[in-house]
Amino acid sequence: MQPFTAAQLLDVWETGRGRTPLACGVLLLTLAFPEIEAASLPFGRFNARLLRLHEQLFGAALESTVSCPQCAEQIEFTVNVADLGIHDDAALPAVIHLEDDALTLRLPTVGDVLAAGGDADQLFGRIVTAGSATHASPAVQTIAADQLQALDPLISIVFRISCPACGHEWETPLDVAAFVGREVDHWAQRLLHTVHRLASAYGWSERDILAMSAWRRAYYLELVDA
Repeated sequence: MQPFTAAQLLDVWETGRGRTPLACGVLLLTLAFPEIEAASLPFGRFNARLLRLHEQLFGAALESTVSCPQCAEQIEFTVNVADLGIHDDAALPAVIHLEDDALTLRLPTVGDVLAAGGDADQLFGRIVTAGSATHASPAVQTIAADQLQALDPLISIVFRISCPACGHEWETPLDVAAFVGREVDHWAQRLLHTVHRLASAYGWSERDILAMSAWRRAYYLELVDA
């Protein structure tokens, strides 16, 4: 992972304003892993890299809050990155074959998901490399999705939640790009608030403040508040 500065990450955050979480994720990985083409990554590997980036920037704990669909109770839960079984260095097969349906498919890339724009049929059509996607039934698409998920488990991450208030159980997905994007957004807003306070107190420029270590900025903030 390529080292980068607070100023560089802040620039990426600013560039991504108004873009979709997935597009912002591509920007983040381009900064952190300039040697790869982020949009060409298999989607599960894309999620894995974003989780690795989150681990470096904010720690291994993924803290989230969900609302129970039964009673609206707000439930906080934490998952550790290590618990997700990330193996982003293992080889992936180029294609899979559904022999009964004479279809050959490849793993979806980030570019495929971006191009499909949320249309499942369009995404399926993009990843079929042999055979007819047009005539594939929903059942066949489900079988294909299950096999792709088994090959690259981080394509889709789903948590089983149990409400402590009413006992209702349900599954909730983790949108990795959206989650990491929110964390970066919160970080950027806190950082800009720090820049504002230090600039107001000492007259320093944004460039000078961002060039400081996070520890030094925090220490100066303590002095401002003293």
